[in-house]
Order: sequence, then C-alpha cells, then structure tokens
Amino acid sequence: MGKIMDLVLKILYCITSMGIIYYAVRLNYHLKKNFTWIRNYKKSENLKPQIYPEFVILLSVYNERGNIERALQNLSKLNYIGKKEIYIITTEKEIYYHNNIKEGTTIDEVERLLKTKKYNFHHIHYPGKEGNKASQLNFAMDQLKVTYKNNQENIYVAVYDIDSIPPQNILFNVVNMIEFYKKNCGTDPIVLQQPSSFCQKIESQSLYTILEAICQTRWSVGYEITEEKESIVKIKHRVSYAYCVGHGMFIKAEFLWSNGGFTEPSEDVQMGFRLNLLGIPIYPIPYLDTATVPEKFKNIIIQSGRWFVNIFLLQKEYRYIKKVKNIDKLRKNLIFLKSYVDIFSWIVHLSHFIITIALAIFYQCPILIVVSFLLYYLDYGVGVFLTFTEGKDSILELNSLSKFKLICLITISPIRGIIRGIAPFVAIFNFFTGNDYRYRNKGK
Repeated sequence: MGKIMDLVLKILYCITSMGIIYYAVRLNYHLKKNFTWIRNYKKSENLKPQIYPEFVILLSVYNERGNIERALQNLSKLNYIGKKEIYIITTEKEIYYHNNIKEGTTIDEVERLLKTKKYNFHHIHYPGKEGNKASQLNFAMDQLKVTYKNNQENIYVAVYDIDSIPPQNILFNVVNMIEFYKKNCGTDPIVLQQPSSFCQKIESQSLYTILEAICQTRWSVGYEITEEKESIVKIKHRVSYAYCVGHGMFIKAEFLWSNGGFTEPSEDVQMGFRLNLLGIPIYPIPYLDTATVPEKFKNIIIQSGRWFVNIFLLQKEYRYIKKVKNIDKLRKNLIFLKSYVDIFSWIVHLSHFIITIALAIFYQCPILIVVSFLLYYLDYGVGVFLTFTEGKDSILELNSLSKFKLICLITISPIRGIIRGIAPFVAIFNFFTGNDYRYRNKGK
C-alpha cells in the first residue's frame, strides 16, 4: 500500500470514527430526552379546547384488497366529538395493471364495503393510470376543495398508511396539541406530525426484522422529533432538517389548497423540505402511530433506499419555492449542508467497516475490527437498549420481548448500520435507471 493511500485511509478512518461517535451520542441522548418528553406531556395533559376543528382523514391505497377492511376498522375506532370524515382513495392504475379487470382489486373491495354501510367513509377514485400516492392525495384534495368551497377554514387533513394503527384518542390528542402550541408558541400550527413505532407484530418477526423495527422507531423518536422541535425555534439562521412522514401527518387543508397541494412525487419528506425552505415549523405530537416494517430482507433494503433517495428532491423543491418566494441564501445553504450530513449518516458505518478491514489486513492488526465494533455498539447497541428501556411504557409491543431476545438484538445490532449503508447504492441505481415505481409513475 502506497504512502498516500495509507494516509488517505487513516484520515478516512478518523473521519468515519468521529462521525459514528457524533451520531451515536446525539441520537441516543435525544432518544432518552424525547421519550421523557412523551411521558411527561401525557402526565400533564389537562387542556380543555374551546374549538374542535374538522378532520379529513385520507387513506391512499394501491393493491391493498386484503388489508383495506382492517385499516377501515382502525380509522373508524377514532374517538372525536367534532366532525371527522374518512376518505379512501383508490387508483385506476391498479385496474390497468390488473388486465383492466376491476374484479379482485382494492377498488372492487372498497365498493363492496361501501355498500354494506358497515363503516362510515367516502370513496374517491383517482382516474389516472400513472402517478403515485401523492397524485392520489392531490386529486382527492381537488375534489374536496369543491366539497368545502363554503368552509375552508379550521380543517385539518390527516394522512395515514394502510398499516397505521393510530391511538383511538389521537384526534383529541391533536386538538390538545394545537391548543398547547397556541398557548406556548403563540401560533396556530399549520403542520403537526405523529412519530411512529414500527414495532407492530414484532413478537412474530425474525430477529433482524425486530432489530430493524426498533432502529426505525429509535430514529423516529430520537431524530425526527428533535428536528421538529428545532423547527419551532425562532432564531435567525438556525434551521432544522425536519421532514414529514406520510402516516400520522396533520396539515391544514387551507395551506394545501393555497400552496400547490401535496408535494410530488413524495408527499411527505419533500413536503418537509418545502416547509423548511418556507420557515414553517413542523410541530411534534407526543403520541405514536403504530406501523410495520417489511418482513423480507430485500424489501427492507428497498424501503430504506426509497427514504434515502428523497434527499435528491431537496433541489427540486428549492427550484419550485424560489419562483414564488425569496429565500435567504444562508438559510438555503444551511439546509443543504444538513442534507449532506444526513447523506453521510447513511453510509458512515459501511464506509468505516470497509476502511477498517483494509487497515486491519494491511497492518495485520485485528484489534482495529474490535475497536470499530465497539463504536457500532455505542451507536446501535446503546440505541436498542435505550429504545427498549425508555420506550416500553409508550410502545407496549416492546414488553413482549424477553431479556434473552433483547440480549440477542444488542449482540447483532452492529450489522444494522452496515446493512443500512447498502440501501443508498440500491436506491441511486433505481432512481437513475427509472426502476423506482414512485418516480417513473408506473405500476409496481
């Protein structure tokens, strides 16, 4: 190995080591802090709202015939004394890719359920043979703009996914949070975001799938809530990298109708970019939605890759926003800088692992591998332990895990960071070859 290459590897080893330490300390610190915030808010909740806004709940579906009734059951159980409406949005694309036969599709099942009058909901059918979730949501919002043409104020749109199981009192909780933020921040929230627990059905999942579920939950509580809190802080040139998530997102209908609707092709992360550039806060909700992770390893990689590739939409959103509003250059540059830090977080573990192997082989020093795995344990091992110990009061599914399984999860936890580093390369390949169905606007 040449001297230059040797020096480069040593520098990269130091950079990636410091990166892992930074992400580990920051994420685990805020994980514990935010779980404490969730517990403390629930204990002190005693607000009595004077106004109960209307909630329009949107569920965009595609190839979900077998899951739609369960989703309707979960949404129908939501308690609320104000007005709420549930809209199921299907797409003609599903029929098109089902040999133009409606029978056996989600559309067919939704129409059947509507006829039974078992559930109180509305059906909107998107006529396009292309498009994605954002396209369906925007078509629905266009229809609803006519429905609510005489009353567009004080309406919140709630977006959920097919696997979401929101708390039964989430609408009351959101109203309380609106009052809380009005009182403490002096503003009427435009967007509120529910964090997610991905631990649904973990007792029946494989060990790695459980690890993935806990790590995704850790990210939602430790990172997403932190950045959302940061977005509320009104200090010049202090910006957050908060983003929305398409399950548990509450957004004022009036804002959507006056600002181009949901962002496309991504209705959630890209919407977060729009809000960041506009300086609009995303207010966190201390009540977790319950969702799932894919059961197959291949699908976990694909899902992670789709999340990563959203980073490339920041530039697109900036070009859109600057046409309608002047954006402070320093603010824009800080947001882009945070996006680069986010990219680094995806690949730092895999990069560090490859560099460590190279140095260990060259110097015949296997102790480097041991040191690196200690760094991984500082990040993921501690993260899994904290998610379990701090989160089991808020995430009841964690209580189904035995101490033995927890030890096993902590033991294998370093591999999650290495595997996570593979996803960006898969996503970039799919993005630029047009293989990601969301961006090529064709069927799965």
